[in-house]
Amino acid sequence: MKFLVFGATGLFGSRFLHICKSLGINAHGLTRLDADITDFAAVRECISRHRPQFVVNAVTLKGINECEQEPERAKFVHVHAVREMAIAAAEYSSVYIHTSTNAIFDGTKGAPYTEDDIPHPYNVYGSTKLAGEEVVRAHSSLHYIVRFPILYGHRLKPSPRFVDSMIKALKDNQPLHVADDKIDSFTYVDDAINAVLDLTETRQPWGIYHISNTEFSSYFDFVSNLKQMLGSRSNLIRAKDADFSSLGGKGLCTPLVSSRLKPLRDWREALIDYIQSQSFGAISSRSIAKHRKLEDKNG
Repeated sequence: MKFLVFGATGLFGSRFLHICKSLGINAHGLTRLDADITDFAAVRECISRHRPQFVVNAVTLKGINECEQEPERAKFVHVHAVREMAIAAAEYSSVYIHTSTNAIFDGTKGAPYTEDDIPHPYNVYGSTKLAGEEVVRAHSSLHYIVRFPILYGHRLKPSPRFVDSMIKALKDNQPLHVADDKIDSFTYVDDAINAVLDLTETRQPWGIYHISNTEFSSYFDFVSNLKQMLGSRSNLIRAKDADFSSLGGKGLCTPLVSSRLKPLRDWREALIDYIQSQSFGAISSRSIAKHRKLEDKNG
Protein backbone atom coordinates (compact mmCIF):
# COMPACT_ATOMS: atom_id res chain seq x y z
CA MET A 1 0.00 0.00 0.00
CA LYS A 2 1.08 3.57 -0.62
CA PHE A 3 -0.46 6.53 1.20
CA LEU A 4 -0.14 10.23 0.42
CA VAL A 5 -1.14 12.25 3.49
CA PHE A 6 -2.14 15.91 3.34
CA GLY A 7 -1.95 17.53 6.78
CA ALA A 8 1.24 15.85 7.96
CA THR A 9 1.79 18.01 11.05
CA GLY A 10 -1.65 17.70 12.67
CA LEU A 11 -2.59 15.10 15.27
CA PHE A 12 -4.09 12.53 12.90
CA GLY A 13 -1.69 13.11 10.00
CA SER A 14 1.52 13.03 12.03
CA ARG A 15 0.50 9.94 13.99
CA PHE A 16 -0.70 8.21 10.82
CA LEU A 17 2.73 8.70 9.25
CA HIS A 18 4.54 7.61 12.41
CA ILE A 19 2.50 4.43 12.79
CA CYS A 20 2.85 3.58 9.10
CA LYS A 21 6.63 4.00 9.34
CA SER A 22 6.74 1.78 12.44
CA LEU A 23 4.75 -0.89 10.61
CA GLY A 24 6.74 -0.69 7.39
CA ILE A 25 3.86 0.81 5.40
CA ASN A 26 4.76 3.18 2.56
CA ALA A 27 3.36 6.61 3.48
CA HIS A 28 4.47 10.09 2.43
CA GLY A 29 3.36 13.21 4.28
CA LEU A 30 2.79 16.71 2.94
CA THR A 31 2.74 19.89 5.02
CA ARG A 32 1.23 23.22 4.01
CA LEU A 33 4.68 24.25 2.76
CA ASP A 34 4.82 21.18 0.52
CA ALA A 35 1.32 21.64 -0.87
CA ASP A 36 -1.28 24.07 0.45
CA ILE A 37 -4.58 22.31 -0.26
CA THR A 38 -6.08 25.64 -1.36
CA ASP A 39 -3.53 25.61 -4.21
CA PHE A 40 -5.39 23.21 -6.45
CA ALA A 41 -2.61 22.95 -9.05
CA ALA A 42 -0.08 22.01 -6.36
CA VAL A 43 -2.39 19.33 -4.95
CA ARG A 44 -2.94 17.82 -8.38
CA GLU A 45 0.79 17.88 -9.13
CA CYS A 46 1.59 16.05 -5.87
CA ILE A 47 -0.97 13.33 -6.55
CA SER A 48 0.27 13.01 -10.14
CA ARG A 49 3.90 12.74 -9.00
CA HIS A 50 3.38 10.22 -6.19
CA ARG A 51 0.56 8.16 -7.77
CA PRO A 52 -0.57 6.82 -4.37
CA GLN A 53 -3.02 4.01 -3.85
CA PHE A 54 -4.64 6.11 -1.10
CA VAL A 55 -4.93 9.88 -0.70
CA VAL A 56 -5.58 10.89 2.92
CA ASN A 57 -6.99 14.34 3.66
CA ALA A 58 -6.24 15.12 7.31
CA VAL A 59 -6.43 18.90 6.87
CA THR A 60 -9.02 20.79 8.90
CA LEU A 61 -9.36 24.18 10.52
CA LYS A 62 -8.83 24.11 14.28
CA GLY A 63 -12.41 24.24 15.44
CA ILE A 64 -15.67 26.05 16.02
CA ASN A 65 -14.39 29.54 16.83
CA GLU A 66 -11.98 29.79 13.91
CA CYS A 67 -14.69 28.70 11.48
CA GLU A 68 -17.23 31.15 12.91
CA GLN A 69 -14.70 33.97 12.58
CA GLU A 70 -13.73 33.02 9.01
CA PRO A 71 -16.69 31.22 7.42
CA GLU A 72 -15.51 31.78 3.85
CA ARG A 73 -12.10 30.33 4.65
CA ALA A 74 -13.79 27.37 6.34
CA LYS A 75 -15.83 26.78 3.20
CA PHE A 76 -12.75 27.04 1.00
CA VAL A 77 -10.71 24.56 3.06
CA HIS A 78 -13.49 22.12 3.98
CA VAL A 79 -15.45 22.16 0.71
CA HIS A 80 -13.77 23.67 -2.36
CA ALA A 81 -10.31 22.24 -1.63
CA VAL A 82 -11.85 18.87 -0.77
CA ARG A 83 -13.70 18.79 -4.09
CA GLU A 84 -10.52 19.47 -6.08
CA MET A 85 -8.55 16.87 -4.12
CA ALA A 86 -11.28 14.27 -4.63
CA ILE A 87 -11.37 15.00 -8.36
CA ALA A 88 -7.58 14.67 -8.63
CA ALA A 89 -7.59 11.43 -6.63
CA ALA A 90 -10.27 10.00 -8.90
CA GLU A 91 -8.32 11.04 -12.00
CA TYR A 92 -5.36 8.91 -10.87
CA SER A 93 -7.55 6.05 -9.54
CA SER A 94 -6.52 6.69 -5.93
CA VAL A 95 -8.82 5.81 -3.05
CA TYR A 96 -9.75 9.03 -1.25
CA ILE A 97 -9.80 8.86 2.57
CA HIS A 98 -11.59 11.87 3.99
CA THR A 99 -11.50 12.68 7.70
CA SER A 100 -14.71 14.13 9.10
CA THR A 101 -16.32 14.81 12.46
CA ASN A 102 -19.22 14.20 14.83
CA ALA A 103 -19.86 17.97 14.66
CA ILE A 104 -22.16 17.28 11.70
CA PHE A 105 -24.75 16.16 14.29
CA ASP A 106 -26.70 18.50 16.57
CA GLY A 107 -26.72 16.25 19.63
CA THR A 108 -30.51 16.04 20.03
CA LYS A 109 -30.82 12.27 19.43
CA GLY A 110 -30.02 11.41 23.04
CA ALA A 111 -28.00 8.36 22.00
CA PRO A 112 -24.84 7.61 19.98
CA TYR A 113 -25.03 8.43 16.29
CA THR A 114 -24.58 5.71 13.66
CA GLU A 115 -23.63 6.03 10.01
CA ASP A 116 -27.34 5.85 9.11
CA ASP A 117 -28.41 8.88 11.15
CA ILE A 118 -29.25 12.06 9.23
CA PRO A 119 -26.75 14.87 9.94
CA HIS A 120 -27.91 18.24 11.18
CA PRO A 121 -24.94 20.57 11.84
CA TYR A 122 -25.04 23.19 14.57
CA ASN A 123 -22.32 25.58 13.37
CA VAL A 124 -20.08 26.66 10.49
CA TYR A 125 -17.50 24.00 11.30
CA GLY A 126 -20.05 21.18 11.16
CA SER A 127 -21.90 22.51 8.11
CA THR A 128 -18.73 22.93 6.04
CA LYS A 129 -17.42 19.51 7.06
CA LEU A 130 -20.74 17.97 6.01
CA ALA A 131 -20.61 19.82 2.69
CA GLY A 132 -17.11 18.39 2.25
CA GLU A 133 -18.49 14.88 2.68
CA GLU A 134 -21.09 15.58 0.01
CA VAL A 135 -18.53 16.68 -2.59
CA VAL A 136 -16.42 13.60 -1.86
CA ARG A 137 -19.40 11.35 -2.61
CA ALA A 138 -20.14 13.35 -5.76
CA HIS A 139 -16.63 13.30 -7.22
CA SER A 140 -14.90 10.14 -5.97
CA SER A 141 -16.47 6.71 -6.34
CA LEU A 142 -13.53 5.16 -4.45
CA HIS A 143 -13.74 6.76 -1.02
CA TYR A 144 -13.80 6.21 2.71
CA ILE A 145 -15.35 9.01 4.75
CA VAL A 146 -14.24 8.43 8.34
CA ARG A 147 -16.00 10.38 11.06
CA PHE A 148 -14.25 10.87 14.37
CA PRO A 149 -15.40 12.22 17.74
CA ILE A 150 -12.94 14.10 19.97
CA LEU A 151 -9.45 12.69 19.34
CA TYR A 152 -6.43 12.82 21.61
CA GLY A 153 -2.93 11.42 21.41
CA HIS A 154 0.74 12.11 20.89
CA ARG A 155 1.48 15.34 19.02
CA LEU A 156 4.60 16.63 17.32
CA LYS A 157 4.38 19.77 19.44
CA PRO A 158 2.44 20.80 22.58
CA SER A 159 -1.19 21.71 22.03
CA PRO A 160 -3.83 23.57 24.08
CA ARG A 161 -6.48 21.02 23.05
CA PHE A 162 -8.82 19.66 25.72
CA VAL A 163 -7.23 16.36 26.76
CA ASP A 164 -3.66 17.66 26.68
CA SER A 165 -4.59 20.76 28.66
CA MET A 166 -6.43 18.62 31.24
CA ILE A 167 -3.41 16.34 31.66
CA LYS A 168 -1.12 19.31 32.23
CA ALA A 169 -3.48 20.91 34.75
CA LEU A 170 -3.99 17.63 36.60
CA LYS A 171 -0.27 17.01 36.82
CA ASP A 172 0.07 20.50 38.32
CA ASN A 173 -2.80 19.72 40.75
CA GLN A 174 -4.77 22.74 39.54
CA PRO A 175 -8.52 23.11 40.29
CA LEU A 176 -10.63 22.47 37.20
CA HIS A 177 -14.16 23.37 36.14
CA VAL A 178 -15.43 20.66 33.78
CA ALA A 179 -18.79 20.32 32.01
CA ASP A 180 -20.91 17.41 33.21
CA ASP A 181 -23.61 17.86 30.55
CA LYS A 182 -21.44 17.50 27.43
CA ILE A 183 -21.05 13.90 26.25
CA ASP A 184 -18.66 12.50 23.66
CA SER A 185 -16.79 9.38 22.56
CA PHE A 186 -13.25 10.17 23.65
CA THR A 187 -10.98 8.33 21.21
CA TYR A 188 -7.25 7.58 21.19
CA VAL A 189 -5.90 8.65 17.80
CA ASP A 190 -3.70 5.54 17.49
CA ASP A 191 -6.81 3.35 17.74
CA ALA A 192 -8.55 5.51 15.12
CA ILE A 193 -5.57 5.13 12.78
CA ASN A 194 -5.47 1.36 13.26
CA ALA A 195 -9.16 1.25 12.35
CA VAL A 196 -8.52 3.26 9.17
CA LEU A 197 -5.68 0.92 8.22
CA ASP A 198 -8.03 -2.01 8.85
CA LEU A 199 -10.51 -0.50 6.39
CA THR A 200 -7.88 -0.43 3.67
CA GLU A 201 -6.28 -3.79 4.47
CA THR A 202 -9.55 -5.71 4.71
CA ARG A 203 -10.96 -3.91 1.66
CA GLN A 204 -14.20 -2.78 3.26
CA PRO A 205 -16.92 -1.39 0.97
CA TRP A 206 -16.63 2.28 0.05
CA GLY A 207 -18.66 4.68 2.13
CA ILE A 208 -19.03 6.33 5.53
CA TYR A 209 -17.63 4.84 8.74
CA HIS A 210 -17.82 6.00 12.35
CA ILE A 211 -14.61 5.31 14.25
CA SER A 212 -14.47 5.69 18.02
CA ASN A 213 -13.46 3.89 21.17
CA THR A 214 -16.29 1.92 22.78
CA GLU A 215 -18.62 3.59 25.27
CA PHE A 216 -19.02 7.31 25.86
CA SER A 217 -18.60 9.71 28.74
CA SER A 218 -19.35 13.19 29.97
CA TYR A 219 -16.36 15.50 29.98
CA PHE A 220 -16.52 15.54 33.78
CA ASP A 221 -16.43 11.75 34.10
CA PHE A 222 -13.60 11.54 31.57
CA VAL A 223 -11.49 14.02 33.55
CA SER A 224 -12.38 12.23 36.79
CA ASN A 225 -10.98 9.00 35.35
CA LEU A 226 -7.94 10.87 34.09
CA LYS A 227 -7.40 12.36 37.55
CA GLN A 228 -7.46 8.91 39.14
CA MET A 229 -5.05 7.47 36.55
CA LEU A 230 -2.57 10.30 37.12
CA GLY A 231 -2.90 10.28 40.90
CA SER A 232 -3.72 13.99 40.81
CA ARG A 233 -4.89 16.03 43.80
CA SER A 234 -6.80 18.52 41.63
CA ASN A 235 -10.21 19.67 42.80
CA LEU A 236 -12.76 18.96 40.05
CA ILE A 237 -15.74 21.31 39.99
CA ARG A 238 -18.89 20.45 38.04
CA ALA A 239 -19.87 23.00 35.40
CA LYS A 240 -22.14 23.27 32.35
CA ASP A 241 -21.00 23.53 28.76
CA ALA A 242 -22.76 26.89 28.48
CA ASP A 243 -20.31 28.22 31.08
CA PHE A 244 -17.54 28.04 28.47
CA SER A 245 -17.64 30.64 25.70
CA SER A 246 -18.01 29.61 22.07
CA LEU A 247 -18.82 31.67 18.99
CA GLY A 248 -20.97 28.92 17.51
CA GLY A 249 -23.52 26.50 18.90
CA LYS A 250 -22.44 23.02 19.97
CA GLY A 251 -24.29 19.75 20.31
CA LEU A 252 -24.22 18.50 23.89
CA CYS A 253 -24.48 14.77 23.18
CA THR A 254 -22.62 13.65 20.04
CA PRO A 255 -20.98 10.27 20.73
CA LEU A 256 -20.45 8.00 17.73
CA VAL A 257 -20.97 4.27 17.26
CA SER A 258 -20.55 2.16 14.13
CA SER A 259 -23.17 -0.17 12.72
CA ARG A 260 -20.64 -1.33 10.11
CA LEU A 261 -17.40 -2.05 11.98
CA LYS A 262 -16.39 -4.20 14.92
CA PRO A 263 -16.22 -2.14 18.13
CA LEU A 264 -12.88 -0.72 19.20
CA ARG A 265 -11.65 -1.20 22.76
CA ASP A 266 -13.20 0.65 25.70
CA TRP A 267 -12.10 4.28 26.01
CA ARG A 268 -10.75 3.67 29.53
CA GLU A 269 -8.35 0.99 28.32
CA ALA A 270 -7.23 3.25 25.49
CA LEU A 271 -6.68 6.17 27.86
CA ILE A 272 -4.49 4.03 30.14
CA ASP A 273 -2.43 3.02 27.10
CA TYR A 274 -1.94 6.69 26.19
CA ILE A 275 -0.98 7.70 29.72
CA GLN A 276 1.58 4.88 29.91
CA SER A 277 3.23 5.85 26.61
CA GLN A 278 3.68 9.59 27.00
CA SER A 279 6.00 10.29 24.06
CA PHE A 280 5.41 10.86 20.36
CA GLY A 281 7.76 8.05 19.37
CA ALA A 282 5.81 5.44 21.31
CA ILE A 283 3.75 2.86 19.46
CA SER A 284 1.88 0.12 21.26
CA SER A 285 2.66 -3.55 20.70
CA ARG A 286 -1.11 -3.84 20.09
CA SER A 287 -0.74 -1.86 16.83
CA ILE A 288 2.12 -4.03 15.59
CA ALA A 289 0.44 -7.33 16.49
CA LYS A 290 -2.85 -6.27 14.90
CA HIS A 291 -1.19 -5.27 11.64
CA ARG A 292 0.85 -8.47 11.42
CA LYS A 293 -2.29 -10.54 11.97
CA LEU A 294 -3.94 -8.76 9.03
CA GLU A 295 -0.84 -9.27 6.87
CA ASP A 296 -0.93 -13.01 7.59
CA LYS A 297 -4.66 -13.14 6.81
CA ASN A 298 -4.24 -11.29 3.50
CA GLY A 299 -1.21 -13.36 2.51
